[in-house]
Amino acid sequence: MRIILATLLFLPLCSALANEPVKNKPSSWHDIQLQVASITDISNIFSKSIRIFAQGEGTYSGMDYEFVEGDAVTDIKDTETIHILGNLSANVYLDDHSELIVAGNVSEKAKIFVNGISRIFIGGSLHGSIISTGSVDITIKSTTPSIALSIILIRL
Repeated sequence: MRIILATLLFLPLCSALANEPVKNKPSSWHDIQLQVASITDISNIFSKSIRIFAQGEGTYSGMDYEFVEGDAVTDIKDTETIHILGNLSANVYLDDHSELIVAGNVSEKAKIFVNGISRIFIGGSLHGSIISTGSVDITIKSTTPSIALSIILIRL
């Protein structure tokens, strides 16, 4: 019953995203939003990001949120929800109940540190590392046949 209810509540948002591209964003960001929305419809793991998509990146307020309009080249930390429109080539530090969406690739020098429960969506390839001391849900939608995957899970 819970899944059916979540689907019924979520369908209007999927329709809105499908019919109306986000203003001032490349079509690839719109594609990323639809992919994240389809994952959330099944498992509800990117619920914070969906709220931001619905309200709009430029107008959203209410939680720690960072939107990087291009490539992320400086470290990001102390932020609950992070959306990167380009590639990630810096370190990201995720705390409990965080969400990270990277529209592009994660470079070899990038490291994603997870402490707690986090969700990660990568629209391109993962060549960097994900180091976790908690639980992490990872979705990689690479268009290239080979993905260099380096995930280190540390259990204390």
